[in-house]
Amino acid sequence: MITPEIISRLAEMSGALAVAMLLSLSPRLANVPVVGFKYPQRETNYAILISAFLLIFGSLFYFFGANWLQAEVLNLDPSLTILLRLAFAALVGVLVVVVATIYRTQPFRSMGWHKNLLRPALQFSLALVLLTLFLQGQFLTLFSGVPKSSLITLFLCLVIALSEESAFRGYIQMRLVSNWGKYWGWAITSILYFVWRLPFLTVYGWGTQTFWITGGLLLLQSFLLGWIMQKSRHVLVPALYHAFSMWIAFL
Repeated sequence: MITPEIISRLAEMSGALAVAMLLSLSPRLANVPVVGFKYPQRETNYAILISAFLLIFGSLFYFFGANWLQAEVLNLDPSLTILLRLAFAALVGVLVVVVATIYRTQPFRSMGWHKNLLRPALQFSLALVLLTLFLQGQFLTLFSGVPKSSLITLFLCLVIALSEESAFRGYIQMRLVSNWGKYWGWAITSILYFVWRLPFLTVYGWGTQTFWITGGLLLLQSFLLGWIMQKSRHVLVPALYHAFSMWIAFL
């Protein structure tokens, strides 16, 4: 069943796709060399190992180890429990990626944090965030005063998005693309991310209409986030768009 919420989400993603394609034409990106890897196959092997760890850990944590993490324990709204659990899992995931990067003495630009692209990334992110707020009818929200509960939700969304995008779109996608090409690397990473998030969708009830609708939108957004990463070449852009898109969904 097509609802106004689904239509607005699809409009938001269509707008983000169009803006990402336009902003990627910036000459500032062309002046910065693309990050490459000397041994793409070896990097792909590491990416696959880390992907396997993330998927296994995420599932085990959600189904067997997440009951202790309740929003009420921190005096937060009970509806934030799912965000707290996802934030914890995402932080563990990005910690593994950061440790692997440091242990192998690789620069952070190899996981999507390129300092020479930071300025255009901030500009691209601002454009995407403002567009998202406008298309979702929340443009004036930031100027009319945001309640404390919404700020806490935004903080959790930022933690989740920055962690997930650094791990998947930064570390994993960049390595798979270097070996399998930009289309296969992008597609496989998008599917891996969807599988990572799948256990957390069961909060809506396995097989329910809400589960399938939310899952379908998540899969579309997963491909979109990977595409934005391809065009912007900096993790900050998909991360901030992801965070604000998720935040609006919880308002």
